[in-house]
Amino acid sequence: MIPGDVVFELEQTKHKIFERRGDNLFMKMKLTLKEALLGFKKEIPHLDGRTIELETDKMTGPGMRYRIKEEGMWNRQDAKFGDMVVEMEIVFPKDRTVPPKLREALTKHLGHQEL
Repeated sequence: MIPGDVVFELEQTKHKIFERRGDNLFMKMKLTLKEALLGFKKEIPHLDGRTIELETDKMTGPGMRYRIKEEGMWNRQDAKFGDMVVEMEIVFPKDRTVPPKLREALTKHLGHQEL
């Protein structure tokens, strides 16, 4: 037999949670309005079976991103992991009415907010 090359062709399939961008893993996470305003504690199932915990006690705005260092994909050439980037989506309640007492409390505590 004459020696030759073995050629592999790999096709990356779409994952239901993560999108790979280089060595980084990107995902979107939905938060309730309450979680966005008061903070949250969420668990993210990682590709390798571990659970990554993401927690904050601060307000989170729509589109805000949290970067979790070295929880992305392994880069053999650089001998390091990429990051996991979690982008937040805020889900508003279906009932769009705000009860009068809550409206009063929000107005009092939020006051006039500078942009």
